[in-house]
Amino acid sequence: MPDEDSIHVFATHLWENDDDYLRLFDYLGDIDNFYYVNHSAPEDEPEGADALASREALLAQIEPAEVVIVLSTQYLRDPVMIELQMATAKRHGKPVLAVEPFGPDPVPEKIKEMSDKVVEWYARKIVDGIKMLARGEEEHRFDTIDWPGDL
Repeated sequence: MPDEDSIHVFATHLWENDDDYLRLFDYLGDIDNFYYVNHSAPEDEPEGADALASREALLAQIEPAEVVIVLSTQYLRDPVMIELQMATAKRHGKPVLAVEPFGPDPVPEKIKEMSDKVVEWYARKIVDGIKMLARGEEEHRFDTIDWPGDL
């Protein structure tokens, strides 16, 4: 698939590949006919990691993205870093898609306030949210139920 048809995404991170970050890209990779370019690079933490260097590195990752995906569980670990990434996205006109925490925790109120859409941890819902916010494409899916028939 040509690169110009791929959706450019940025997923929040804390300068590490945590479980939710890896899970997100596992989910996205499992969807047929969904192509994306990931611009987040948690492994590229700037030397010295002062606030200005972090901001510049994050801006370089967020700027080419069409949508920013916020992993709510990360907010529970480092709200300042996640708010910085969300504020940078908003300041540069990027839509923000929040993914609920994986587990029993609710979505933090600050994330709800700053997000354009909040979705559950379901691959189809995440992809549908990405497509809607990035390109205005709406999916009209119907859930199917496998019926075993007469036994």
